[in-house]
Amino acid sequence: MVLNINTPSSPSGLELSHSPGLIKLIPGLRQLWSAKINVLFRQYNVIKHFVKQCRAVTAIYNVYQNSFVYTQYIQLFKTIFCFLNSVSPEEAVKWGESFDKLLSQKAGLDAFTNFLKTEFSEENIEFWIACEDYKKSKTTHELFPKAKTIYETFIQKDAPKEVNLDFQTKEVTSQNIEQPVITTFDAAQNTVYRLMEQDSYPRFLRSDPYLNLVKGRNPSRPTLRRRSRSFTVNDFQGVRQDFTVW
Repeated sequence: MVLNINTPSSPSGLELSHSPGLIKLIPGLRQLWSAKINVLFRQYNVIKHFVKQCRAVTAIYNVYQNSFVYTQYIQLFKTIFCFLNSVSPEEAVKWGESFDKLLSQKAGLDAFTNFLKTEFSEENIEFWIACEDYKKSKTTHELFPKAKTIYETFIQKDAPKEVNLDFQTKEVTSQNIEQPVITTFDAAQNTVYRLMEQDSYPRFLRSDPYLNLVKGRNPSRPTLRRRSRSFTVNDFQGVRQDFTVW
């Protein structure tokens, strides 16, 4: 085969000899490459459109997220500072001595519960409270309905307020539920307790509402922190606040 480029004898600038099969193959190759290019171009446009949509959704979500977090943060402040008349800074300091001391005081328990609501993990403290109530049952007749409610609400798969338990603890609790006793939920309760103590409790102690409570401050509104580069406090200018819950 001899291939000469840019010869006037061929309309395409190519002169092919001794290869009639290749001459027939060229139009097919052109169509194939054209089809592939069209596919790639369409994929590029789809990806480009998807990226634009992602950027738009991300921007909208950032505004929504910060707006929602701001609202929840305000609610947390309102809840915690309603205890100022009954909780002194000295008493609030005791909340930081241990997680057990925080939960042993009603004001501390309520403040921590509302803090968990801002983190969407209030099911942990609700489960712990339910277990404490369960252990106060005086007769075996009280145990079964309470155990059934706790299991269906917090432990079984896809429960409305399912808590995060390891497989073994969940299996043992599920087996014990058939014949409930006072200690049926002890393993699960201890697991959730440790989770809150090691994870949520330190964040509660670092939160602005708690720190201001310890310092005896009662600001009219919390200090806002930027959560993203696209969000500033100015985004809330002109937004009417609901003060009916004060």
